[in-house]
Amino acid sequence: MRQLVSLLVILLSLLYHCSNVQSNGDKKNFLLNLKYVDVEHSKDSNSASTMVKIKGRDVYYKINYGGFHAGKPIENRFQMTDSELIKLLALICVKQLMKSIQEKESTNYLGNEIRLTLIITFDKKNVTSKISGMSFIFRNNKGNITNKKYVKSVGLLLSTIKDMMYKRGMKTH
Repeated sequence: MRQLVSLLVILLSLLYHCSNVQSNGDKKNFLLNLKYVDVEHSKDSNSASTMVKIKGRDVYYKINYGGFHAGKPIENRFQMTDSELIKLLALICVKQLMKSIQEKESTNYLGNEIRLTLIITFDKKNVTSKISGMSFIFRNNKGNITNKKYVKSVGLLLSTIKDMMYKRGMKTH
């Protein structure tokens, strides 16, 4: 019974916090800045640095590659539909990305390093998250980032934006 009450409180809290997504939240003043860097530490290291900037419905996307097999940069601009913006805001809310997190772990290992910065402004609330560390370390097949769920949710956010570009026939990688 106690677990049921706890679940109900969580659901009601989530509904309350997400209600502005579809109702009175000022979507014109929605701002998102994301920088997501994925670096491989190995003999033939490579990296991808993705930047997304959103203001209202206007989206700017850029990815740069570095390292052994570096590809050419890709840059896209487009405008989201209202339904795409609502979907993106709902994802941000459901995946609990409207919270500030600061985490810095060692990156002195062979494996995959992640550096992300996410800044969101919506409905008079500003959040800034910065996470850096290893998502995968070769010697133990694990990473050292404690906020893995948050990093995975940011990856889902990025995939959702890439899907919008893909539907418009734009390159994403």
